[in-house]
Amino acid sequence: MVVGEVGELVIRANGGPGLGVGHLSRCLALAQEWRRRGGPVTLVASMAPAAWIARYEASGCRVLKSAATDVEATWWAMDGYDLPTRDHHQGHSRTLIIDDFDTAGTRGDGADLVVDQNLDATAAAYPAASRVLCGARYALLRDEVRSAKAPARVGSSSRVLVALGGAPDDDLIDFGEALASDPRLADAEVWFARGSDHIEGALAGSDLAFSTAGSICWELSYHGVPMLLRPLNAHQERIAASLITCGAAEMVDRNCPADVAAGRLAGLLHDVSTRAAMGSRARELIDGRGASRVVDCMLG
Repeated sequence: MVVGEVGELVIRANGGPGLGVGHLSRCLALAQEWRRRGGPVTLVASMAPAAWIARYEASGCRVLKSAATDVEATWWAMDGYDLPTRDHHQGHSRTLIIDDFDTAGTRGDGADLVVDQNLDATAAAYPAASRVLCGARYALLRDEVRSAKAPARVGSSSRVLVALGGAPDDDLIDFGEALASDPRLADAEVWFARGSDHIEGALAGSDLAFSTAGSICWELSYHGVPMLLRPLNAHQERIAASLITCGAAEMVDRNCPADVAAGRLAGLLHDVSTRAAMGSRARELIDGRGASRVVDCMLG
């Protein structure tokens, strides 16, 4: 496909404290696939951690650190609950909205395409959208996650990833440190990811993960990592519940103290058969081709 047929993609997504980085992560997957098809990409982000700005730039994207909406484009992609979903068309641009189960039924208004990558997403939630792509078949995984390889092991210890979001607050960091240092996990190799860390190798090489229930769930699923999830909000509780239903995860309450969570984690570490079943089910959910399918639809 020649460059002229693709046109420019402009992405609006924010991230940081209170917002996390899931919107930036899944939009980066979309940007990387768009660049592969030969089209230019611009990220418009009034808030974004420096590490994520660098990831976009390394993928060949232009970054505008503003809330600009006057950039001409073939497609606008909007990802964020704080962003407008209507009256943002520029010229003849088309609009893609990336969302998480819209219970109000209004976020898809005026959109040419809605993508909701959650397991129990339904098109009925977006009655005013022209087209809706639903389910894990459309999970947006960036290149670094899909190509990640597990680091070489030193010894035979189990590997545990503790990941509490891309922009954790101080309370979450304290929780993670207490969890990672619990003596019941002393025999395991525990990696506590502190927000901006590059965790792709840990995603590929972990035997178990304790995580929030955001976009990282699909990254863990792709690598077949069993999960013990601690949702941070109602949306994440729904994601966690869907993963529990299909047998890929277990969950603790969002107010669960670190010592209780450590006990659950230690129990799973010693239950090899349960972990194996959870990991196998998780791996069946995600094939890593979601971004390609979404861009096929946009260009089709």
